[in-house]
Amino acid sequence: MGRIRILEDHLVNQIAAGEVVERPSSVVKELVENALDAGATRVGIELRAGGREFIRIQDNGSGMDPDDVLMCIERHGTSKIRGEKDLGRVHTLGFRGEALPSIASVARVEIISRPAQAEAGFRVVVEGGRMRKPEPTGAPVGTRVTVRSLFFNIPVRRGFLRTVPTELGHCAEAVLREAMVRPSVGFKVEHEGRTVLNAPVVGTRAERAKDLLKTHGDQLFGVRFSSGALEVEGLLSPVGVHKASASGAMHLYVNGRYVRDLTLRRAVNQAYRNLVPRGRYPVVVLEVRLPVEDVDVNIHPAKTEVRFRFGQDLFEAVSEGLRAALDKKGLQSTKPFVKRAPVAGQEDLGLIQKGPVAAAALIRSTPHDGPEALPNPLQGASNPAWAARGAADQAVAEPAAKWGSAGVDAVSSSSPRPVPSSGLRALCTLSGGRFLCEDSTDLLIFSLSSVQSALMVDGLRSGSLTARPLLTPVLVELPQAAAKALLARLSELPSYLRIEDYGEGSFAVMALPPAAARGDLRALVRGLADGGDVDSLLVQTALAGAPKAFSPFELKALTKELRKLDYGSLALRIAAEELDRRVP
Repeated sequence: MGRIRILEDHLVNQIAAGEVVERPSSVVKELVENALDAGATRVGIELRAGGREFIRIQDNGSGMDPDDVLMCIERHGTSKIRGEKDLGRVHTLGFRGEALPSIASVARVEIISRPAQAEAGFRVVVEGGRMRKPEPTGAPVGTRVTVRSLFFNIPVRRGFLRTVPTELGHCAEAVLREAMVRPSVGFKVEHEGRTVLNAPVVGTRAERAKDLLKTHGDQLFGVRFSSGALEVEGLLSPVGVHKASASGAMHLYVNGRYVRDLTLRRAVNQAYRNLVPRGRYPVVVLEVRLPVEDVDVNIHPAKTEVRFRFGQDLFEAVSEGLRAALDKKGLQSTKPFVKRAPVAGQEDLGLIQKGPVAAAALIRSTPHDGPEALPNPLQGASNPAWAARGAADQAVAEPAAKWGSAGVDAVSSSSPRPVPSSGLRALCTLSGGRFLCEDSTDLLIFSLSSVQSALMVDGLRSGSLTARPLLTPVLVELPQAAAKALLARLSELPSYLRIEDYGEGSFAVMALPPAAARGDLRALVRGLADGGDVDSLLVQTALAGAPKAFSPFELKALTKELRKLDYGSLALRIAAEELDRRVP
């Protein structure tokens, strides 16, 4: 007897499901794409347990009649492909006819759909690929697909799913990607009855980017250009607006389809070459439209990878077009340092055309290698560049006992000189998370971490600290005892920190002060559960989360905030006359 045999249908479906359905977010992506292909203008997504136990997609699209409802769960059942030629002219997001059959083979699926011309809907239930008796039912126009117990019949695959917060984050990201370039469609994601993402219908993509990307989205500017049959439209970040992760910064689309494409990513990086710090990525929402026959979207079941017929031409056209848009916008990094009129009663600084490069040259010319090696005046430093300031600048900044080691880590004058609030100006960034400024008499070196924690302390003392909602809440799972302890504290949290109970030991950080948003929020939650002081933990979070690289845009905003403080207590001073003497 031969050893080769034909696999049973349910095994074939489960193998196919492994290619299409990797995790709950794969289900969300496929079903949302189906809703969009059906012309939906409202798409609601309900989730439980991060999508592991329950996913429901409700749309107001065209709906399906009973025959189509039954056909859509058959392998390769599709309304979008009729012949071989159609594979080269794919206009829709879905077309393979694999999504619903694959999902139905590894979950319990209910489909209810009603077209506009029908008086009632039609319902079908499939469990592990086996269909129950279909029946008519009442339903609004559109389609509702409910997926329960994903991978219930494949325990090994189910065991590879991550925690609820992780899977929920992937689901929210899948919806955000579809929503970003469709401002005319409203999207709403709810998890356990709480809204995780809400993108109501708006007029433009710029408005949608502001809703979804918050502070970063508010800074983007529009771009549109064409080259032959190629059309490019999108939103670009100015110099100084960037993120640490390419996946969270670059939203790339081809004919409305979100893609992970190396050619487009390289084109964006080329356009921003020398405009963003190394290891950072510009925030971009970019759609490329080109003839469908010039792009192959049929190279992977998930359809997030594409292949271009003229890839090099596309790369050059996109990178040159984006760079031209940036140049036209007139965006530059730090402005050149030029001589200004001397301040009344003060000496002319004599810094004609010297600028940040000259200042950095002075720092490098000291016996120490770079700003991170600058001696602390508290430790008996003798560097002539600031020794002339005298003993008055050697005193320790008075730290509030409440802030402990998270307070200011620089030096202070025991009797700070009055400085005009407008006298501080940013010059450039330095290595080691430091930056250089000038006021009316001196150059000042600031540590970004110290400044951020000091601003947090000032906000706490003045009562001006406010919370900013996170785009995607950060979910943290705690052991039972810790969860019980934190639950008892939630009602006592101040208005500038909002944490919600998500059940089963999970908590979501919903909003907090912007300075702390980059820190380790999981450590913050664990610290609260251990009984730590809220304000001290926030300051420590801001201190630990300060980036080592930051942009001219961020530097300008930070300097504006610094003017409100006694910034002399945060800075390491370099006498301007020393710079003038040592740098020709």
